Amino acid sequence: MPLDDNEIFCVYRAKKRPAIIISKGGIGVDSELTNDRAKRRTDRTILLAPSYSVQDAYSEELCERIRRCEYPQFMWDDLPIGETEKESLIRFDHLQPVGRSKKSVEFTKYCLSEKAIAFIMDWVNWLISGYLDEASIFCETRSVLMSL
Repeated sequence: MPLDDNEIFCVYRAKKRPAIIISKGGIGVDSELTNDRAKRRTDRTILLAPSYSVQDAYSEELCERIRRCEYPQFMWDDLPIGETEKESLIRFDHLQPVGRSKKSVEFTKYCLSEKAIAFIMDWVNWLISGYLDEASIFCETRSVLMSL
């Protein structure tokens, strides 16, 4: 990898894990508008929210609160993949850009419906803005779950 004078190498630990794609990455920039150096700065990336296994990782009380949508940064999910650890925690506060390469992302056959995407976007908006739209299905669902 090339290293310019004003750059440093950073190394991070990573693990292959399921994620929800929040954004497909916008519109591609025409190649004639960039040079070789700028191409890597304009390549599209997807924005995703990673999923973490909850098996033996959190207290039962915290898990119950997360299931009831108490925290804007956590969403409880029962993923349709894997053999064992299906219950997972989606972390909206861990949103990250990932290159649209097949080397970076392994796409599955699963896709959120338009209603599910709207629900997720209301949740992400709550985390980012601190505002809950009282007319949204998400807010209504959260109110019911919080009252249990």
